[in-house]
Amino acid sequence: MQAAPFDVQSIIARLVATVPVLRKVAGAADFATVTKLADFVPPCAYVLLAREKAEANKPGNVSPGAQVRVRQRAIVTFGVVIAVRNYRQQLGAQSADTLQSIVGAVRQSLIGYFQEYRTLLAALIQRGCDQGEFRPVDAEQTAIAFIALLEGVTLLWAVEPDGFDVAAQARAAVRLLLAGIVASDSGPPPG
Repeated sequence: MQAAPFDVQSIIARLVATVPVLRKVAGAADFATVTKLADFVPPCAYVLLAREKAEANKPGNVSPGAQVRVRQRAIVTFGVVIAVRNYRQQLGAQSADTLQSIVGAVRQSLIGYFQEYRTLLAALIQRGCDQGEFRPVDAEQTAIAFIALLEGVTLLWAVEPDGFDVAAQARAAVRLLLAGIVASDSGPPPG
């Protein structure tokens, strides 16, 4: 059983690999040791876990005392703190330009994750179409719609975390999308 908090190391590793201008990319432990500006090794970034919420699992029909494997979904929010330094200009225009460039690179790195996700999802959808499990659809557009549905649910939950059951809503979004693409002779979409 894993009860540890979300490990941001995969995000750190992605930033290290894709944003080479950063001299240091670290986590909360390293960020906590910073006590003065001289402690930063600019430009640098720190990936900090902001929030993690585990969704409740629904009870099942299991004999008392039986051990079963259970998956539990966790919604994770993290932030990236970026530090730059400017010794030359008092107004900080150069630092602002440097920061904007690095923020863009960090965003592109994290967005790149979604591009990879979209590519993989489109390939799965295309395979379903090719095998007759899905109706003929534009796999790329369908992948984008699928991701938009789930990201939209996540965004709404982030704005109002107690407003609805995010897991149930995500399942409803997936069922809705699958109902639109499953081939009629494949049976009902999984629920």
